[in-house]
Amino acid sequence: MPSTVIVATIIFLSTVPLCTFASTTAKAMSEDSATINGTVVGEAGQPAKDATVFVYSAHLKKGYAIVCPTCWVDCGRRADTNAQGQFTITGLNPNLKFRLLVLKEGFTATAKGGVDPAQGPLQPIKLIPRAASSDESKIVHGRVTDATGNPIAGALVESVGAFQSGVTSFGTVEWIDPLAVTNASGDFEIVSTKPVEKIMLRVSTRALAPKLVTEPPGPATNSIVLTEGATILGRLVEPNGTPIAHTELVMVSHDRSNGERFSEVRVGTDQDGSFVFTNVPARRVWGIYPTSESLQGRNLTAGPYWYETIVDRQVVNVGKITLRRGFSVSGRIDLPDRKDIPASMHVSMCSEWDVNSRLSDIASDGTFEFRTLAPGIYSLQVGITGYTPTADAPRELLIERDRRDVVIHMTRSTTVTGVTDSLMPLSDNLPLNAER
Repeated sequence: MPSTVIVATIIFLSTVPLCTFASTTAKAMSEDSATINGTVVGEAGQPAKDATVFVYSAHLKKGYAIVCPTCWVDCGRRADTNAQGQFTITGLNPNLKFRLLVLKEGFTATAKGGVDPAQGPLQPIKLIPRAASSDESKIVHGRVTDATGNPIAGALVESVGAFQSGVTSFGTVEWIDPLAVTNASGDFEIVSTKPVEKIMLRVSTRALAPKLVTEPPGPATNSIVLTEGATILGRLVEPNGTPIAHTELVMVSHDRSNGERFSEVRVGTDQDGSFVFTNVPARRVWGIYPTSESLQGRNLTAGPYWYETIVDRQVVNVGKITLRRGFSVSGRIDLPDRKDIPASMHVSMCSEWDVNSRLSDIASDGTFEFRTLAPGIYSLQVGITGYTPTADAPRELLIERDRRDVVIHMTRSTTVTGVTDSLMPLSDNLPLNAER
């Protein structure tokens, strides 16, 4: 697959604010505007006066946006709560759903996603008191700036891991502030209620690349510098070269070691199949693939395709990503007693990257079928209550052609088995700007 790497001193995609483009798009979509009304309360339900509520990200209610979730002009709009805890944010694009952040001194920053102004006033947003601590050994202090040293206000700081006495925890840790937002000076604090050696943080803001850092607690202020990142662009086309418009693409980080993973990012293709991922962290390998949902009915599949970002302000032009026709796999499940398959039983095919993993119902006569599979190696797992595959049943399948001959023999099991959501393709650790 062609890939052109360009490092330039001036790059139009990096220097022109995408919010300007998003603003034009929003106006073209609708001349009307929407309003979000809501109430912020404390833990006991009392009104929370002087809380700040702002729009952090947005996504289309229908279809796939060609701009990033934080690039809409609506992002950054804000309002303060009155004595009754009420707030109103006006002038919003009615075609969007929003993710809000709520801030108040003495309380943990709170996110509220999936906000649709058309659904009327929100249910009260409850704030949780922030753990007070004067023990500097349990507080990470930080200051977020851009490359020229200017403080960044409103940057999102999420705790995504902790190192404590030889034990490493990844994901949300209940005894550490889940998130914080920088003030006007770019400063933030993340408080732990237990002794901690270091805390892993994911720091993000609009128009700059997110960053993963691991910082120690203590009185010193840790400096975190966010940069522009790189740009990855290209076109999505069918085997005959026809552009694939209005399709959703996902970008994922290849490096998942030690919990150091960035959240996935989603954008859509425009009318000629073009796509752009902006503010991509440098020095990483990224996979790009179309979602199966947005390709429904096309019998096309791909991915992930892998590309590397090396330095900031780099443009990686991947050229055309040509999708291919998918493969089909079908077969049957044989029970030893020849009984019908119970209802709601499943077989799954799991690839190394969950993008291609699938789950299929098993018919009462034991037949199953998968369609539009990308080429690759898949592990095969069957979930039927009271049964388990025999020792000679296929555990893996190499998919490089259509397969119609897959037979899985089962035997009685003394344990209860079943396919759980862990076998399904998941988008874990969704970023605050990618809620669906």
